[in-house]
Amino acid sequence: MHGVKDGSDKKILVDMLLWAMENQAPANIVLITGDGDFSYVLHRLSRKGYNVVLIRPERASATLINAAKTVWFWRSIVAGGSGSEVPKQAESSKRMNSGLAVKSKSSQRFCETCIVTCSSLVDFNSHLSGKNHKRKELVTSSRTNEIRCRASQTKRSCH
Repeated sequence: MHGVKDGSDKKILVDMLLWAMENQAPANIVLITGDGDFSYVLHRLSRKGYNVVLIRPERASATLINAAKTVWFWRSIVAGGSGSEVPKQAESSKRMNSGLAVKSKSSQRFCETCIVTCSSLVDFNSHLSGKNHKRKELVTSSRTNEIRCRASQTKRSCH
């Protein structure tokens, strides 16, 4: 059954990217899921200027939630909520607890190397100076250099 899920995820990703190629930002993209596998593509589309709206179940990947500009709980939509009721930013804890949860993204930062969203600049700087980030950055740059070396081997040696 796992292969079916992966196949469905890939079809959704392809459809999202084809749609984005045909519809320039700013435009709205709405995804109903709790699956963190979509975090990266949602983040990239958001960075390209798309308004990413996520409709999610109670339990959803934190990375996925952070990738969307607007987040609605599935149960609020099913209960008859409408888009006009959802604020663009979190306005009060009362509204947040009503099931129309939305977050402000003004101070969030995203590390593309680690595919991690940090909630503040301080957390982001701490992440960047951490061992895990430095290790992934080293591996990533090493792979990039290998690819460059392979591409240039016909011209000259790498080192």
